[in-house]
Amino acid sequence: MDHSISTKRLYLPARDYGFANIAFGFELSAAVADGIAKRTVLAPKWPELKYLVLNAHYCGSEGGQNLNQLYPQFGIDGSNDFQLEFHASRAPGGEGYDRYGWQTGSTSLLAIVAFRTLDLAAAEDPELARIVATADPFFTAESHEWFGQLGSSRQSLLRKGAVLSPDEISKTMTGQLCTFLAGRL
Repeated sequence: MDHSISTKRLYLPARDYGFANIAFGFELSAAVADGIAKRTVLAPKWPELKYLVLNAHYCGSEGGQNLNQLYPQFGIDGSNDFQLEFHASRAPGGEGYDRYGWQTGSTSLLAIVAFRTLDLAAAEDPELARIVATADPFFTAESHEWFGQLGSSRQSLLRKGAVLSPDEISKTMTGQLCTFLAGRL
């Protein structure tokens, strides 16, 4: 029996960008981000705190509110819900620990959660939706499709090379978004 390690890379043929670890990171982070964002938006405190959450994600913490203070009010535990690389019985910690730092390969889980939360909030607020619409249309369309497509339409999306890039989206609208949010804090 040959136990040598193959130098051949595992590549997923049904994807334009088919490297397995990157594809897995995208899928896992999108699913987790969708769940965290939906839990946040459905929480009783959402109407009261939505602009603070968006502000903390995109503009920094105003009024001393940061994500470590805000997420627990929605029932979200940063050490549990954002840490995909640790077993639940071995909670991470320590000096300078970034509880929201899980990386997908091209962005962070936190950036995907921020985008998905903004996307859901924009569905409730026409003025916010107008600002989101000013983002680069290619990236916005790709990210909307990422969360909305299932089955064969999702397979088509992945074949054409969709990449979840919330950092690119936010670059094009952050100034306008922060001005809008500052008026609502």
